[in-house]
This record gives sequence, structure tokens and C-alpha cells, in this order.
Amino acid sequence: GKKLESNQPPVANKSFFSKFFSSTSRTSRINGLYIHGGVGCGKTMIMDQFYDQVQSQAKLRTHFHDFMLDVHERIHKYKSSLSPALLRQKKGVNPIREVALSIASETSLLCFDEFQVTDVADAMILKGLFEHLFEQGIVMVATGNRPPEDLYKNGLQRSNFLPFIPLLKQHCEILDMDSPVDYRLLDNKPLDLPGGKAAFLLDDERVDRLFEHLTGVKVEQAKPRTLTFLGRDIQVGVSHGPVLLTSFRELCMSNHGSSDFRAIAKTYSHVLVKDFPQLSKKEKSTDCDSALIPLL
Repeated sequence: GKKLESNQPPVANKSFFSKFFSSTSRTSRINGLYIHGGVGCGKTMIMDQFYDQVQSQAKLRTHFHDFMLDVHERIHKYKSSLSPALLRQKKGVNPIREVALSIASETSLLCFDEFQVTDVADAMILKGLFEHLFEQGIVMVATGNRPPEDLYKNGLQRSNFLPFIPLLKQHCEILDMDSPVDYRLLDNKPLDLPGGKAAFLLDDERVDRLFEHLTGVKVEQAKPRTLTFLGRDIQVGVSHGPVLLTSFRELCMSNHGSSDFRAIAKTYSHVLVKDFPQLSKKEKSTDCDSALIPLL
């Protein structure tokens, strides 16, 4: 894969991040950093400041769910390029390795926001994927809400995922930034999200009126629309043009994953969600929360 060109950030020699690019560092085996902590503690800000200081084009900063969706699309494309006979042989055919080599040829630094594992398809390939990425010398810096031990907690077939945790610890330094303060709430500005903004209306009637304002049609005139993505049909709410009107139950309490939410985000410019509840602490630890995080 490509090497980071002039990748040393312009900071003091003894900076925290400088060790990841130092050939003489005693931590030369470490290929990255995993920062975890509660929302609003500043972990993404720190990662972004580091990313901006890396003077190289061979770098990628993305949301972890978007990255994994791209990985699955690459795997699908690679398998489709092989003959049925070659696929049946299995021996010598390793799509995950081929995808990892392809990624390593494009970038040497991966920065992930929201390293959250909620999809069983992601969980099953993470160890193999990152094993090959680390072998290629990839540097990974990631932020997440959970410590490594709690990743994919209570997930399906978690026993198959568990070997990824020691691999992560072996190749990444773990930094706990947990804080009781959500610094984002100290500012009254609208909540900025990658690519857009989030606004919260307390009245569902106002959500209906907003839909009518954006589309020029009554909610009763809106029609359901089926999206097809990676061979799956996705049906949520009603829409008119680029505006979707749906409910919390339809999005987060149905069988939808991060790839479905990605398809919705690519299709619609506005997503209006009604019946959004105030979740209790118990509900936040259920499947509702597991769907809500990738949705946002």
C-alpha cells in the first residue's frame, strides 16, 4: 500500500500522536488509537484535529458504518467477478483479503467516527478484515462510545466476534475520554451532523405541517415507496419527492440496519420522524438504541 507522505503532524516531538509515525518508538507495533467515551466529550474533535494535520492525500476520514457498507459492496463486487467454479473451490479465494489489499492501496490512514458494531454481517468479518489491514501497515484512529470489551455486546453470534477485541487492543492504544459533561449542550446552536443538521420538534402536528411545507402536498396524499438496496426491499413511511415522513417505530423497532439507513439517506434530502419517544435508561440499552445510533 501507499506510504503516508510527510505524515508527521506539526506538533512537538513528544506529542501523543507522534509515536504512531515514529520508526524508533518503543510502541512501533501499535498501528493506531481507539478513543472511547460518552457523547460530547470531545473525542471526535481530537481525531479531526489530528486528521487535518496529516499532510498526505493517502488518508480517509469517514463514519464507520459507511466504511463497512463500502466493504460489503466491494466484497459483493469481487465475488461477482469470479466464475461459479472458482467460488466453489473456496481454497485460495479470500474476498476479505482482496478487499483489504485494495483499501490499503488507496490509503494509509483510516479515521473512523462512531466505531459502533451493531450488524451481525459486520461483526463476522471484522477480525479478518482488520488483520489484513494491520498487516499492510494501515494506521487506524477511531472514536466510539464503548470500551473495546463492550463492542457488539449481546450481539448475535458474539462468540465469533470476540477474537477481534484482542486484535484491536494489540494494534491500537486505548484512550478513555469519558466525561460527565456533554460539551455540545453548552452551545445553543442546532446540532450539526456530518452532511446536515438535526432539529427537534416537540409536536407531531408541526412535523406534519413541515412535511406539507416542504412538499406542497397533504400528508394524506403522500404515498409509500419501496427502495431496493443490495437486493433488499426497504419500506418505511410515506414520501413525496425527496422528503420522507416516517415514525420512530418504523425505523428503530423494525428489522432495519445501517445499510438500510444509508439507502434512505442517499434517497431523501429530508427525513421527518414522528412519535420520537424519550427513552429511559433501560430502553437505551435495548435494540432501540442499537438501531438509533446507526440511524443518526
